[in-house]
Amino acid sequence: MASLQAVLGPHAYFLQRYGVSPYEDVEAAIEKLRKVAPTWQSCWKR
Repeated sequence: MASLQAVLGPHAYFLQRYGVSPYEDVEAAIEKLRKVAPTWQSCWKR
């Protein structure tokens, strides 16, 4: 599987705030992000 850095380029480093390394494969990163990253719906609940 491709790494996040290969897919997203320099934008992959933005995901480090959610505990995802730019060198992780995409599938592993998706699983981590589903647990901790905010969704677009949560941004509208104000």
